[in-house]
Amino acid sequence: MLAPTTHPAAAHGVEMVNDSIAWFLTWPSQWPGLSQVLESCQHMSQGTATILIIAGLGFLAYGQSAHRFCMSLNCAIIGTWAGGMLGKQGNAVIPGMLIGGFLGGLAAWPLLKFSIQLIAAGVGFVVGSCVWRTFPNLDPTYAWAGGVMGLIFLYMLSHITLRWTIILATGFQGAAMFISGVLGWLYQIQSIKDPVNNALTNNHYLVPLAISIPAILGLIYQHTSATAAATPAKK
Repeated sequence: MLAPTTHPAAAHGVEMVNDSIAWFLTWPSQWPGLSQVLESCQHMSQGTATILIIAGLGFLAYGQSAHRFCMSLNCAIIGTWAGGMLGKQGNAVIPGMLIGGFLGGLAAWPLLKFSIQLIAAGVGFVVGSCVWRTFPNLDPTYAWAGGVMGLIFLYMLSHITLRWTIILATGFQGAAMFISGVLGWLYQIQSIKDPVNNALTNNHYLVPLAISIPAILGLIYQHTSATAAATPAKK
């Protein structure tokens, strides 16, 4: 973590950075449900929320055309998290995060296909688990079964068509990041914090629906853009 400072503005900045790092390195004790996800958004800093919104829009719009960068960024984030978790054991969080992020991004560049398959499998697992937990008649204890189905689907799809694997993975990831950032900002507004939380808590379909809409729009946009770029101009 960053050392504290006496200057008010600098102290506030350091506090925001430390809060973001603590949020990023939090490991849930169980597979998070809707209440845990909303609680995480409530404790999200403004900086983290802004980064998630910008990165989410980038993944939604340019996931396929900039897939090498997106996959390298994903692997760098995974490396940053792993390095930070290891760094916590020796009170060297920042160096661990920097070294882990650099190594993760560096390894993803020459191993692009493997990186795509790894990220797609992870996104498939998360989406499958969330879909399972969305339906109240399914036992949430076995949400991992839905995750395994999503993992297998996107991993097998990556052996058939990398293009659609990238579009699906970056589309759903970008939508989840964007909505998480938006919720993080909404929870910062005290006048609407409680009504928003009550609406989302009482209707567990709202969050999946909110993620699905930008995800579908992102899939359509990426597919249309890729098709237009691949079509030769008529003379």
